[in-house]
Amino acid sequence: MAGRKILIHNADWILTMNQKRQKYRRADMLVQGNIIAALGSGLMETQTYDEMIDARGKIVIPGMVNIHHHCAHTLVRNIPNLYEIGLYSWLAEIYRLLACFDEELLYAATLGALGDLLKTGCTTSVEHHYTFPAGNPHMIDAQIKAAKRLRIRFHAMRGSLSAGSAAGVAHVPEALVEPVSQVAEDCERLIRAYHSPERGAMVRIGLAPCWLVYETREMLTEMRDLAERHGVCIHSHLADSREEFAFSTERHGCSPAEFADEMGLLREGNYFAHCIQLTKGDMARIARNKVGIAHCPNSDMVLQVGLARLPEFLRRQIPVGIGVDGAASNNLSNMIAEVKSAYVLQKSREVQRRTGGSEQAEGPGLSAEDVLYAATAGGARGLGRSDIGSLAPGMMADFVLLDWSRFQYAGGRNDPVAAVVLSGDARMVDQVYVNGVRVVDKGILQTVDEEKAARYINRCARTLFQRQKLL
Repeated sequence: MAGRKILIHNADWILTMNQKRQKYRRADMLVQGNIIAALGSGLMETQTYDEMIDARGKIVIPGMVNIHHHCAHTLVRNIPNLYEIGLYSWLAEIYRLLACFDEELLYAATLGALGDLLKTGCTTSVEHHYTFPAGNPHMIDAQIKAAKRLRIRFHAMRGSLSAGSAAGVAHVPEALVEPVSQVAEDCERLIRAYHSPERGAMVRIGLAPCWLVYETREMLTEMRDLAERHGVCIHSHLADSREEFAFSTERHGCSPAEFADEMGLLREGNYFAHCIQLTKGDMARIARNKVGIAHCPNSDMVLQVGLARLPEFLRRQIPVGIGVDGAASNNLSNMIAEVKSAYVLQKSREVQRRTGGSEQAEGPGLSAEDVLYAATAGGARGLGRSDIGSLAPGMMADFVLLDWSRFQYAGGRNDPVAAVVLSGDARMVDQVYVNGVRVVDKGILQTVDEEKAARYINRCARTLFQRQKLL
């Protein structure tokens, strides 16, 4: 093991989020290069180091893993009256805007989205981008460029839309529909150019047809075969609304999850976002096939599609991670806020169960630690990664220092997990390290000038709306 040694010294708590969910009080962590070298008490006396970080008043957690996101939405959020018109009318409006994107606009949106994630304690992010106006082949490249500039670990999922209004999918404009051959060619190119299966990889590629039940069978078959050939995962939306469930029943004669299984997509290593409208048979099928789920509570609530049964996912040992989804439905790319929503909204389900509400929860309730685990190790497991998501010797040095000594947390330092999940917010994030490099310090991004970047992103958003003649 080589590289500069950094000692994180005397942290109030280190929350490892390993399988045993071990916690260390008044402890140290030694980082060497991009690897965690040691963890425990008294390392200052037994180890050599090049730099010491005084972590008194800090909680150390693994970097959070965001496993479902649409970065482009950063430029199309907070639009008046857009959240009262229903999911599919909202989608039609969003697609109309996304059809005006070019590489620069997507780069700017991705810079804003991923920067927000870093500032809120997220060190690895998935991107599901599925709109390619005029077949532009380098949209994903622009996103990878933004991720590399920010130095965030990045899983780029090359999405696609293969059926539009002419095929009965009313909310998808024909201008965004791509031929299968074009999508397959670009997927092959991206895998060759960027995908690294190696431990500690900073960039990986996945395949992500936008919405399984709305795609053509030809596209799904091609993506399945490509994924198997290259050893990459498939990710998509699945079972997130009653409308989707009804469409699948009418078009395919089965539930969305049954259709995914019929197409050979419910396989270990693949994972799907939302998974709200699942029958008991669907749930059993997903658990049996060891398929992962991305839980996106804020977006699901804003778009009024329902609440996923997170406690039951965990009870069935389904790999579950947290996703912020698109900023146009969430209106933030804020991982620490997503964690609190995941916990609080599941508590509302438990209230409904006790009071006889229409949505009956199954199994035991959810703990704050369950949610933090999902946001870290659970997300890593969903991505098939054993090198991130928890703190232990040999793991990649992706971690966050949370400052709970500040005024706003006074009086609430009784339990570090509860402090993060229930009291935590972006103000708590002090330092963020990715691959052993400090990318956030005192809450400020270190890889870009935040003021200049904000002006650039706002300018790009204005360009987009001028193209749509909305300004």
